[in-house]
This record gives sequence, structure tokens and C-alpha cells, in this order.
Amino acid sequence: KKANYMPTPPGMDESCAWRLISGTVGGYAMGCLFGMFLGAMGDMNPIQIVKGKEIPQGPLREQARAAYVSTKARSIGLGKNF
Repeated sequence: KKANYMPTPPGMDESCAWRLISGTVGGYAMGCLFGMFLGAMGDMNPIQIVKGKEIPQGPLREQARAAYVSTKARSIGLGKNF
């Protein structure tokens, strides 16, 4: 006796649309995480020396804001290009 098998549609994980969407979202997320890591590791404000004297840094709030803006820009940029 011959078995009667009906073809089943491919699963969600095998469709081209799912792979495209998951690859795009996953790549963007990985790029953002990588950008956050590199932003945290980067040297934001090197010590500036003028005529043998060190220029004082800005207030902590301004330093934190500058670090946030730079890390955000790097993260989004790598997310788009990853």
C-alpha cells in the first residue's frame, strides 16, 4: 500500500523573506553592539598640552554627553554598514 504524503510548505526559518529580515535585523544589532564596544574603548578626549601645561578638561556632565553622542554615532554608523 502506498502512503499518501501531502507536500508541506517550507517552515518559516527556510523562507527567503525570513532570512532577509532576520539577517538585516541581526546585522544591524551586531553592528550597534560592536559600535558600542568600540565607542567605549576609544579615546574620546586626549590630553591636550599647550606650552608645557595641560589644559583642564570640561565638567563631567559635558564629558559624559560628548562620550554618549560619539558612541551613539559610531554605533548607528556600524549598524548601517555591518
